[in-house]
Amino acid sequence: MRQLRPRWLARTRRAVEEESQAPKVRPMRRQDVREVAEIERQSYSLPWSVFTFQSLLRRPNAILLVAEESKGIAGYAALWLAADEAELGNLAVRPGRRGRGIGRTLLSRVLEEAALRGARAVFLEVRESNAVKAMLIGNLGADPEVRTTPGGTRVATLSVATSRTWTDRAGSQQEKTEWHRVVAWDRLAEICERYLNKGDRVYVEGRIEYRQWEGQDGQTKYTTEIRAREMVMLGGRGDARFEERAGAPAERPAKDDYSDFSNEALAGEDDLPF
Repeated sequence: MRQLRPRWLARTRRAVEEESQAPKVRPMRRQDVREVAEIERQSYSLPWSVFTFQSLLRRPNAILLVAEESKGIAGYAALWLAADEAELGNLAVRPGRRGRGIGRTLLSRVLEEAALRGARAVFLEVRESNAVKAMLIGNLGADPEVRTTPGGTRVATLSVATSRTWTDRAGSQQEKTEWHRVVAWDRLAEICERYLNKGDRVYVEGRIEYRQWEGQDGQTKYTTEIRAREMVMLGGRGDARFEERAGAPAERPAKDDYSDFSNEALAGEDDLPF
């Protein structure tokens, strides 16, 4: 006589099997970076580089998680915090492993980690053409520093300060100022040189880029900067308000030329307050 198994027992065993096959979510490690970067390359037309992930791993305010299976990493999530807010920078799952709930699991875990670190709000980082997009309104901490590459391209470097205030859980008013390195090229650099001065208030929109170079001491230096695409000049402190929008021109060097940014010239950039 055939013995029938209770349906609940079959469902329980299936759930146990699925749980045993579920990927393990853990913090990202340095040795994971190349595999994660490959998933990124398979997922986006303009992927983050290996250096980008290495830079994020060095940031104490960043949360990077991977979903690991027996055959390797199936996906990852990247999030960073600023005070009581968090931004979800990216989440990707290996093409052959999509549709299995891995992305949902990663999202849930990274949001839990953000909450444990005090995040009360989470925002999705907006990408334009799969490049991280940044939008700032702040004041210039110094006059624009303008240079010319050997190819004749004008490059302006801005130091922009942004401030935010909030009330902490104890009811005290808090304020935080952050400094951002903004780089403008071509016609936009010329406008910065002509119109902007220390203390002016500006709106800047562009993409986040990461760069490295070797310092005078032989050590590798790293910097994060915003490559400006658009700018609105909001006027200086006490000046009449004026506005001008300048987009990046259609003609652009095929590759940004940093050859004239010598180690000596870049060494002083460590003094910027960011």
